[in-house]
Amino acid sequence: MDVGPRDLKQSIGNVADMQQVVGLLLEAAANMQRGVDLMRAAVQVVQQSTVFRGTSRRGRPR
Repeated sequence: MDVGPRDLKQSIGNVADMQQVVGLLLEAAANMQRGVDLMRAAVQVVQQSTVFRGTSRRGRPR
C-alpha cells in the first residue's frame, strides 16, 4: 500500500479540521461559562431589587 501526496494532504486536512472543531468547542464552552456568569449576576440584581422593594413598601426590612 503506497501513500501518495494526495492521501497525505487529506490526512493533514482532517487534522486541521479536528483542531478547528476543538477550537470551536472550547470557544462554545467559554461562551457558556460567560452566559452562566451573566445569569448569576442577573439573579443577584433581581434579588437585591426585590429586597429593596420589600423594605421600601413596608418601611422596615423583612
